[in-house]
Amino acid sequence: MEQAVEQVEGADKVIVTAYTSNTNEAQQQLVEELQSTGKEVIVTSMRNPYNIMAFPDIEANVLTYGFEEISVEALAKVLTGEVNPAGKLPVTIPELYDYGHGLSY
Repeated sequence: MEQAVEQVEGADKVIVTAYTSNTNEAQQQLVEELQSTGKEVIVTSMRNPYNIMAFPDIEANVLTYGFEEISVEALAKVLTGEVNPAGKLPVTIPELYDYGHGLSY
């Protein structure tokens, strides 16, 4: 964790991939440590829409519903601006987002 925080010193933004972080304290701590650097932190939630519950104040959260190669390739295209993301939640995220919530740009 210490090494990850050190590596973001020269970065403008930090992208961190999360997987079941809503139940994984180590992932939660990593994101908190990265946020403490003052850098903009973007969480990419792989497979689990509930990850956002661990980071309700994160600057940005991009969700894929899988972690297979096709999902990672699609995520890369979104992060580089090659495609515009769009989608709607198939679940309710308690106290944050209702079923059907979605954003696009």
